[in-house]
Amino acid sequence: MKKLLLFIFISASALGQSVEIAPNNSSGSSNAIIKKVGIGFEHTDGTIRIGTYVNSAYGAFIQTHSNHPLGFATNDGNRQFVINTNGRVGIGPDLPAYWLDVNGRARIKHYTSASPSVNETAGIWYNKSNNSVGVFAGMYNDEMYGLSGMGSDLLWKFGFDLVNTKMGIGTMTPKHPLTFPSTIGQKISFWGGTNAVTDNNYGIGVQSSAFQFHVPTTNDNIVFGTGRSGAFTENMRITGTGNIGIRRSNPQSTLEVARGEGINGTAAFFGTTHTSHFNYSTDENTYIRGGKANSNVIINDVFGLGNVGIGTDRPSSNTKLHVHTVNDFYGLLHTNEAGLKMGTYAGFHQGYFGTFNNYPLALTVNSYPALTISTDQRFQFGAAGTPTGYKMSVDGKIICTDITTLPTSSWPDYVFKSGYQLKPLHEVENFIQANGHLPNIPKAEDMETKGVSLGHMSKLQMEKIEELTLYMIEMNKTLTETNKRLKKVEEENKLLKQELIATKSQH
Repeated sequence: MKKLLLFIFISASALGQSVEIAPNNSSGSSNAIIKKVGIGFEHTDGTIRIGTYVNSAYGAFIQTHSNHPLGFATNDGNRQFVINTNGRVGIGPDLPAYWLDVNGRARIKHYTSASPSVNETAGIWYNKSNNSVGVFAGMYNDEMYGLSGMGSDLLWKFGFDLVNTKMGIGTMTPKHPLTFPSTIGQKISFWGGTNAVTDNNYGIGVQSSAFQFHVPTTNDNIVFGTGRSGAFTENMRITGTGNIGIRRSNPQSTLEVARGEGINGTAAFFGTTHTSHFNYSTDENTYIRGGKANSNVIINDVFGLGNVGIGTDRPSSNTKLHVHTVNDFYGLLHTNEAGLKMGTYAGFHQGYFGTFNNYPLALTVNSYPALTISTDQRFQFGAAGTPTGYKMSVDGKIICTDITTLPTSSWPDYVFKSGYQLKPLHEVENFIQANGHLPNIPKAEDMETKGVSLGHMSKLQMEKIEELTLYMIEMNKTLTETNKRLKKVEEENKLLKQELIATKSQH
């Protein structure tokens, strides 16, 4: 029988016809037609050889016996699975360039089996160069894809929530699009720090409840702007030394702000309702102002510490406001809607305080004028106005240790000149009886209504004193002559008395 089958096979092969061997296998028993250890079935075109191979030490093989790849196909189609001669496997018609080369998508399914008990998530293990356990990439659960391994713990290290589009680094429960574990330290390094975790770098970190943007050295900067890295427009810079520049690329101060295009000026500070501005505007003016009506601008308000310098960077100690001007110029200036201007002026070797246009200047106490200087330079002490023609008025009493007045006309030494007509006393007496005051002295009614000029009154008083002196000199002359005559009379009386006594003695 064997010889007959071999003969039929050889005859069919020789005639180029196909041969079908269909043994009847029942009840699990073998009805093998051919049994052979080693190479069994073989198909060849004379160069390419394919067949089967059985070896008790290695198992069963379908293989090529020549140096050609082994391909598999269905439905009499093109090659769909191929094993290259170097052992690399390709799924698809192309020869594989890698150990597993898939032409198209591949899927690794979750495997669950009750018998035997198997429950494995879908994924791939990657070993290290020494073929020890490396990393597992696969499904953490039905929502999370992750990476685990590398290290003694072989725990999950990276998680990707593919349902909610979140990524966790060091955590498998990301709450945000990118989540790090709740530990302090370095989070992201963009550049540098390649040798050790202690290396300085450009990066982001969390330390002691602080969110950090950091650079390696004080020579490096943090820069904010628009565009992309290769075509960048800088808007803000923080230097490694701590200086901040807004629209300033090389700030030399702690904070430098350049005027931009904003309609609210260089800086605007928004309160609950109102806005305050600091504005170095296009007209080159600087504004520091409150945002609302009646708001306050306060400088050095803590315990009154610190001094303010205007025009100087070294205000005098114990001077709350120090204004320095160059050459002769205004210092402080106060104006109102009516156009009044008042303030200080330093120049021409003296200082000025007053008004700078045609308005009076007043010094007040409890909001009431204590001293007013009029526009025609008259002084008024108190509320009562200065009468026309006078330079100063005092509404009250004056006390002083001395006062000097300059006479407006010649001092009354003219009384002592030879041509002065001194009135006889009887004329003076007649004038007093007729007018009730001395000649050339204002009457009481005039002085009470018009006041008394100290200088003029001093002159008139001196005139009367000098006239009185002349009267006394004249009186003294008269008395002297009278005394002489009296003395002569006394001497004559004495002689007469002696003669009378002598006459009486003779009788």
